[in-house]
Amino acid sequence: MKRVTRIAKKRVTTKGENESRFSIHDLPTPAILYTRKNPVIVEWNSAASKLLGYKPGERLYLKVIRPKGMRARRNVSGSKEGVSMGIVPHTTGTGEEKLIEVINKLITIDGKEYYLEWLVDQTALVQSQLSQRHFYGAVTRASMVSRTDPKGNITYINANFIKISGYTQRDLLRKNHRLLSSHHHPSSFWITMWNTITSGKTWREEVKNKAKDGSYYWVDTLIIPFMDEQGKVREFLSLQNDITQRKESEEALAQYHSSLSATLLFGKMGSAVLDLKTLQLTVNKELFQLLKVPFPEAKRLSLKSFLKTYVQSDFIPLINSKIMEGSKGLTEDRKVVAMEMLTYSNRRIHVEAEILFNKTTALAIFHDVTDRIIAISDMREKEERFRTLISDISIGVVLQGPRSEVHLTNQAALDLLGLTEDQLLGRTSYNPVWNIIHEDGSEFKSEDLPVPRSIATKQSVRGVVMGVYRPRLNDRVWLLVDAVPRLDEKGDIKNVICTFNNITDLKAAESSLHFTRFTIDHTSDAVFWIRPDASVADMNPAAHTSLGYSAEEMLKMSMADIDLSFTYESWARFWKYLKDKKTATSISKQRRKDGAIIDVEISSNFIVFRGAEFNCSFVRDITERKKSELALIDSNQEKDMLIKEIHHRVKNNLQLISSILYIKMNGMLQSEMKDFLEDTRLKIRSIALIHERLLQANSVNQVDISDYLGKLISDLEMSNTRHELRINIEQDIEPEYMNLDTAIYCGLIINELVTNSIKHAFVERNVGNIRIVLRKMGDIHHLVVSDDGISMPNEIGVGHTGSFGMQMLEIFTKQLKGKVEITRENGTSINVHF
Repeated sequence: MKRVTRIAKKRVTTKGENESRFSIHDLPTPAILYTRKNPVIVEWNSAASKLLGYKPGERLYLKVIRPKGMRARRNVSGSKEGVSMGIVPHTTGTGEEKLIEVINKLITIDGKEYYLEWLVDQTALVQSQLSQRHFYGAVTRASMVSRTDPKGNITYINANFIKISGYTQRDLLRKNHRLLSSHHHPSSFWITMWNTITSGKTWREEVKNKAKDGSYYWVDTLIIPFMDEQGKVREFLSLQNDITQRKESEEALAQYHSSLSATLLFGKMGSAVLDLKTLQLTVNKELFQLLKVPFPEAKRLSLKSFLKTYVQSDFIPLINSKIMEGSKGLTEDRKVVAMEMLTYSNRRIHVEAEILFNKTTALAIFHDVTDRIIAISDMREKEERFRTLISDISIGVVLQGPRSEVHLTNQAALDLLGLTEDQLLGRTSYNPVWNIIHEDGSEFKSEDLPVPRSIATKQSVRGVVMGVYRPRLNDRVWLLVDAVPRLDEKGDIKNVICTFNNITDLKAAESSLHFTRFTIDHTSDAVFWIRPDASVADMNPAAHTSLGYSAEEMLKMSMADIDLSFTYESWARFWKYLKDKKTATSISKQRRKDGAIIDVEISSNFIVFRGAEFNCSFVRDITERKKSELALIDSNQEKDMLIKEIHHRVKNNLQLISSILYIKMNGMLQSEMKDFLEDTRLKIRSIALIHERLLQANSVNQVDISDYLGKLISDLEMSNTRHELRINIEQDIEPEYMNLDTAIYCGLIINELVTNSIKHAFVERNVGNIRIVLRKMGDIHHLVVSDDGISMPNEIGVGHTGSFGMQMLEIFTKQLKGKVEITRENGTSINVHF
């Protein structure tokens, strides 16, 4: 739901008060006089007599007095369309010397020529200008000095530079001069500057810069390039003089002349003389330009005709009554009458008429206030929009008067302060109940609060952090407060706009951040914050103590000085990689101050903090770990040698047993015993083959199964005792490394099944085919041994006793935690899943 700003009734600004604030009647009455060419004063108004220091009628028909030695004629400095203007020295009736700006126009009244003069006191402004010149000379003797590298990065600044810009050395060093840009000058301005100084020439211009607090200042800048022996720029020296006050004076004076000449004189001010006896008007050309109508042939008009022709009828009775009111001034010393009229061209004209000293005429000055009224309407509309705006935003907004009293507030401010409108409106910034404290817990003095400070200094006060106790909620809220004063035309405080944000959560996060920093500062690992140019921005105590440096020494170093892995070129490549990947872990070596080299493990992290890029690196000294790893490697090598020796001896012993069985078997006559021993020998041979392959592969417990089974199958083919039988063994075995136990049981199963096929599947046949397949599907291995001989009898199978070979197959499969499937179609196929 849309918030509506609630204003206490007694504080609501009335329409009448608004009109008085933006009144069209507050136009200053111009000082006007008529003189002859000599110059002799013929007539003037009260503003002119007051400016020149005389009583009404005192200097009429006499020349204007000037200081001795000055020429009597006007010192006119410029003219436009028959109008002259310039500074004229005058001596007032009290003897005071003034510098009066005269805007002078030659007019004709009743066939006689007169000068119509507008007078403006410029004494203070001229004296201010002279004072500025002296000030500028003093500033010139206290230059701002800076040095930059060939890319414009600041390498040195002096104390005046810091004082005027508001930045610290830490803010500016290694930063580009563009940090100070106000964006006032076009890009062509800077291109010309850069082309000039890079060609070895000096460059001088007036530059508008931006200070750290957001304010602007002007400097007269001279940049001198220094070249090396090859003619390339080595560095730039910049000498700057603060000319802010001079520029402001120049701009103010230029703006004044522009507005006075263009607005008041050339088309915005008209005049007329009214004969109070005949009610005849003598008018000037500017009046009809003001009315947006052609200038009539007759320069003298009757008042009635003038009103009827040019003024809307609704306003005529009011004007007549004002004239009657002014006529009463004939018996008084002086009478000034103000009125308004609306013309048929819909221009609203403000008129000020004054009875002159001859008591028979009145001088009327006409101002076109149409644009001013429109501006007032716009102002009121903007004020209403302002009220609507502050009611909709989430930050607190309070409008306070020149004594800090609260005039206006939005709902967000009431919610943040935990107050109602009645509790806040009319109060000042300071209320002891609110117990306003600093971040360190000390209480604010009333004069130190943002709004009173802004009123006292007439300057903006920004970024004040304060803790405010909220009695109704019984808690404390932390606010970030800005106070911006609004001044009237005289430079006095009109009001102060106070805005504040709730930063309570931010303060909690800041407290957490302090805890994090405390933790990092007390960790044993080194932590570095490194800039893109490899320079060290910050570190924790462990970072510099582990390398034997002080913190001050470390802040002047770069990673190329510390880490043996980096040069400035390799760092640039690493930074690009880190910025892309965000994190990186590496092993490196770093050099201590005493020259010792230490091994480190570095975890690098790319971060952006307040718009600046950093590499936050956590560095751990792993020198002792590296020593332990080397010792462990040596120990493992010894163990590997021992295991290989064991494999070698087991292989030799198994081969010895196999040889003994072979010799013994050749001496036997019974075929059954002979077959048994042959099977046993082949099993021993399959196990010995495992150890042989481990030795050849330099592995402790991993066997290339395809290589091992290929050699085993080849041995089985060669062990065929039926010389009339030709056996073709096809193998499809995927390469894979298996652990020792699994490989042994796979070899024993294949040995058992192939031997069984050779013995029983190809009775009374001369040719037989055996196929061996080993594949892994997911986590399951499939070992298939099939032949195209006589199918295995049904009474022989898994779980059936009576077959020694099947019992052995079941035992080996159980060790593999697998299962056996038998298919008896077109021979026999045995599938072992494990």
